[in-house]
Amino acid sequence: MTPGLEPLHPAKDSETTEALVVWRDTSNGKVVVGKARANTPAFEDRTVPARGFFRHYKGGQYALLHRAVRAGKSVGRELVSEDVVVYRNRKTQEVWVRSEEAFFGTLDNGARRFAPESD
Repeated sequence: MTPGLEPLHPAKDSETTEALVVWRDTSNGKVVVGKARANTPAFEDRTVPARGFFRHYKGGQYALLHRAVRAGKSVGRELVSEDVVVYRNRKTQEVWVRSEEAFFGTLDNGARRFAPESD
């Protein structure tokens, strides 16, 4: 286990399906996302209260779990940090990570990629 980091969820990148881990920094409570590594210890997915429910434009229903920072994402030859959303498919329970810009953004036709639900 990495000192100061509590594992919350195994996850996947929504664009590449790369294996990721969602962690909570125990020193400041911030949620961070990083690559899953071969030496990442096994852990159980944590149940956390949803911060909202969204419907994907293709029909899937998702629970927003965290807004976080993903450090060290490769963009070309650079490593960058980006603000991301961690969300769970309400049917399959898979956890996904997507940039905030893409999650809250709109499609070419003006529709939202993820629209808030009332429940």
